Amino acid sequence: RSDKVLRLALDKVHKERLSHIGNDVYFACADFKDPDGTIYDIDIFLQGNNTESLTLTEISVHKEEGVARYTWEEESGLWSKVYQ
Repeated sequence: RSDKVLRLALDKVHKERLSHIGNDVYFACADFKDPDGTIYDIDIFLQGNNTESLTLTEISVHKEEGVARYTWEEESGLWSKVYQ
């Protein structure tokens, strides 16, 4: 884990990862690039009763240059992060 501030530009949205996951919670995944060219895969969670009124609730760096910091694991319908 790092507390380094990142200056990122949107590179690509993973359209297959744009999801309404229930209870007014939405999930998106996108790649961002820093000025050095490093690619960060960012997981983004939003909440709202429709896509026009979403509020950001969580952002986390899932991967840096393709190396995962955590994976997702499902148990009894609930997904949780499992850190490497």
